[in-house]
Amino acid sequence: MKRRSRSNVGRVTCVALVVTATYVGCTFPEHEFVSPEEFERLKNAGGTSGSGSGGVGAGGTTAGTSGTAGTSGTAGSGATAGAGGTAGVGGSAGSAGTGASAGTGASSGAGGSAGSSAGAGGSASGGSAGSAGVGGSGGSAGSAGSGGSGGGGTCTGGPVSLIISEYVEGSSNNKALELYNAGSDPVNLANCTLEVFFNGANTGSAVPLGSTTLSPGGPPFVLCNPSASFEGTPGLCDVSHANVKHNGDDAIVLTCNSVVQDVFGRVGQQPGSGWGTAPTNSEDTTLRRKCSICAGDTVQGDDFDPAGEWDPGSATDDISDLGKHCGAG
Repeated sequence: MKRRSRSNVGRVTCVALVVTATYVGCTFPEHEFVSPEEFERLKNAGGTSGSGSGGVGAGGTTAGTSGTAGTSGTAGSGATAGAGGTAGVGGSAGSAGTGASAGTGASSGAGGSAGSSAGAGGSASGGSAGSAGVGGSGGSAGSAGSGGSGGGGTCTGGPVSLIISEYVEGSSNNKALELYNAGSDPVNLANCTLEVFFNGANTGSAVPLGSTTLSPGGPPFVLCNPSASFEGTPGLCDVSHANVKHNGDDAIVLTCNSVVQDVFGRVGQQPGSGWGTAPTNSEDTTLRRKCSICAGDTVQGDDFDPAGEWDPGSATDDISDLGKHCGAG
């Protein structure tokens, strides 16, 4: 027997079927149930139930593309910064005087800094060049060394260099000669001879010298006339002899081992009253050899002018330096 009834509740349709058992089937507008037979068949087939949640539905539509930004205007180029000034060159150190260290030159001046970068097209000014460094002052000159004192071996004219170092041509018999060893070796006067050539003669008159040995730069040797007013002065005259009686026009020659060591005047010449002109002349005066003279005049016949190697003459009869040549006495 089949019974069907309809009911419109919420638009749901139900059909009641009665065969052996009661079955109620309902349909919905959106869905429809399967028949009982199909249900049983599907149930008996037993499909595995789906696992996991369903995927998330797709999102809304993609956002529209943003518009391209407009190109920004090019900024005004800044003027190139001015280059920094070249550093000034330091001044050169001044030259040092003799014996002193050279002064140090000043450091060179620093170059000016470059100008700041230009702002928005503005011009940048270059820095000013640094001023040149001031040159260092020259070192102070060293003090000159003191010159050596005369005598004492400071004047070396060679191994053997015996010279006439003082000439006294005073009044009457006040005559004297001084001999000095300006060489580097001792000189034994036994090997030497002193001769006086009177009035232009070519033959000399000898004055014996004894056998004293003169040390280099040592005390001079003094020859005196026996009648000189100063002859008796203790320690002054080493030898007294009558041939020590020269006037201003008489030549004198000193030899050692037959080698001429020194000549005063010109042998064979009669110069009148004497050689030279005042105040450096050979008459009535005292002449002293310059301390710089370390070797004698070895030529007997050359012209003679005492001004070349002798200091200006002092007063007649002056013996204040006799026996003390340049501090050697």
